[in-house]
Amino acid sequence: MSKRTGILILLCLSILGLLTCLSLSQREPTYQGKGITFWLDQYFEVDYGNIPTYGNFPTVPTKSPAKQFELKKQARLAIQAIGTNALPALLKMTAATDSALKLKMMGMVSRQHAVNFGLKEDWYYHNLSRTGFQILGPAAGPAIPALTNLLYDAEPDVRDTALFNLGSIGPQADEAIQTVAKHCVEDEEFSCLYNLETLVSVQKQPRFFIPLLINKLRKPQTNITIYKVAIIALGQYGPDASSAVPEITRFLTNQIPSLASAASNALKQINPAAAQASVK
Repeated sequence: MSKRTGILILLCLSILGLLTCLSLSQREPTYQGKGITFWLDQYFEVDYGNIPTYGNFPTVPTKSPAKQFELKKQARLAIQAIGTNALPALLKMTAATDSALKLKMMGMVSRQHAVNFGLKEDWYYHNLSRTGFQILGPAAGPAIPALTNLLYDAEPDVRDTALFNLGSIGPQADEAIQTVAKHCVEDEEFSCLYNLETLVSVQKQPRFFIPLLINKLRKPQTNITIYKVAIIALGQYGPDASSAVPEITRFLTNQIPSLASAASNALKQINPAAAQASVK
């Protein structure tokens, strides 16, 4: 590649990085002169470390536990102060999807370390949105209609993030979560696993979800991972899922080790006595 071509590529990448940053920070609400993305990033990095940007990978010294606590507290207070003004930015992050051009550019940038273009993948923005909705909780209720629409997005990761964020809002979002849960549990497509796995962590209303998950175990599945995810979900409901014990017990003798193991662990969570009896 000629020097001139290399310069042109770097110029294009710089413009792409700038446009990405501008699109996400446009009219971004601020607190103490710093945008919502800055505060989300500060909170997120304490838990998961410095997130590398394509092109240049700075090393950030590990902070002491006291400093980490201080940074998280500062970021949390800032995000809460911004409040519902942060919702448009958080929704944009929830819906972030890397274009084919961006992915191609990131692949090219990863082969050099001279320039930091500030490019980050969509999963990074999805996680920032999760952080924001977790901190705002019920105060983010006005975002429920927009998040509900994203439950039917073409991208599985966007659907998954929207579902998680609805769960973070709390009881206000129960109706939307139940709608997608019913669709998900009845759906035979592999892509629905994204939603089902998130429902494990959301864990809304046992009376509604447990019968749906039991039915999932009763029906023949072309993808055994669906069985595993349903069993894990039931296990996390603990004793509330006692009605699922007979169905889960059937999987203890399954020839697939991962299914048998999942069933054993779920029984220990739901009914330790039944789990012990099954061993004898």
